[in-house]
Amino acid sequence: MVLLGQKKATASSLYAFEKENLRLPEVGDFSIVTNWAGEPKCVIRISKVRILPFREMTYDICKLEGEDDTLASWQRGHQRFFTEEGQELGYEFTEDMPVVFEEFEVVYQEP
Repeated sequence: MVLLGQKKATASSLYAFEKENLRLPEVGDFSIVTNWAGEPKCVIRISKVRILPFREMTYDICKLEGEDDTLASWQRGHQRFFTEEGQELGYEFTEDMPVVFEEFEVVYQEP
């Protein structure tokens, strides 16, 4: 989806960053996107980072992930994911939970 230009963002739990002692993403950061086999496919650069409570996510924001046709669908899928992740990492999902939303652009991909 990233290579097709459909996926331009990703959402994560702020609590996951804290529990795993990870640095928050910053504008200008680069990442390598791989396929399921772990083979590199492109390089992306973070263009915008915002932290919002889950309940304040709008469809205009979350549609940038390119995976859902409605806000309700995005909420269901992410609530399920954050609930399962929280059980593994030791946090509890709530609608007030801060979501780290990263927008990105592809800056390199193999021709």
